[in-house]
Amino acid sequence: MRPLRGGARRVRRNAQGGDDLAHRPRAQRAIELFLADATLYLEIFGIVAIGWQWLLQAVTAAKALGANPDTADADFYRGKIHTSRYFFAYELPKIRGLAARLKESGDGITVRMKPEWFD
Repeated sequence: MRPLRGGARRVRRNAQGGDDLAHRPRAQRAIELFLADATLYLEIFGIVAIGWQWLLQAVTAAKALGANPDTADADFYRGKIHTSRYFFAYELPKIRGLAARLKESGDGITVRMKPEWFD
């Protein structure tokens, strides 16, 4: 939680500053800056939730393998364990980058975008 405090300070500082949002009330600017990266939070928690489910499946598969299942079932359980390892090795680490961006998200880059730049 401590690393996020710096981000909160940057959000407040940007909300008080003379940025593109200056024409809006201070409280509204702070809310917009806070919510600007909500999709990053959703992505992080989605990855964690899926990882948790893979962990539960891997634990169940490992227990089932301990009961000496037939060849087809054993292959299925080994596949579950291997897929969970893939997820932990390739997907779960993505949250490091997302969390790092959230710590720096007080810069307001997402709310400073202007639609006319894309006309």
